[in-house]
Amino acid sequence: MKKFIQILLAACFLSAAASQNASAAEVFTEMSAPKIERTIKGFREVSDFKEVSNNTYSFVIDGLKIVIFNKGETMQLFAGFQSTGTSLSTINAWNKDHRFTRAYLDNDNDPVLESDLDLTGGVTQENVDEFVRTFFGSLVQYKKHIEG
Repeated sequence: MKKFIQILLAACFLSAAASQNASAAEVFTEMSAPKIERTIKGFREVSDFKEVSNNTYSFVIDGLKIVIFNKGETMQLFAGFQSTGTSLSTINAWNKDHRFTRAYLDNDNDPVLESDLDLTGGVTQENVDEFVRTFFGSLVQYKKHIEG
């Protein structure tokens, strides 16, 4: 019984320490331009980061151009491809089988992949990093998906 109590106390201590570390992380509800640049450039695979227009940035990863729209309390990652003859059923299959992104054919019938992050309730830098990392991974899979 004494061993059980020691284990229980150790678990409580570790839980409290983890909680304290989590609460120490900065929580923010908007992304500043410098924070976006630091976040994106923090991924070693990224190249050619630049501001395209006010609160809109582009960069390249694995040869794929990505645009990020900073809309204050929301962020959107966007990647478009030249028309590959991708069918609507291929797009629908992506949306049916994958989470965290949405695919569609734009007005020129070019395949697009997007993802949004709502910062309204507050996020940490780790949340934003994971959002970007998830989009990168999805984008690589999406390219293979639409190229068949």
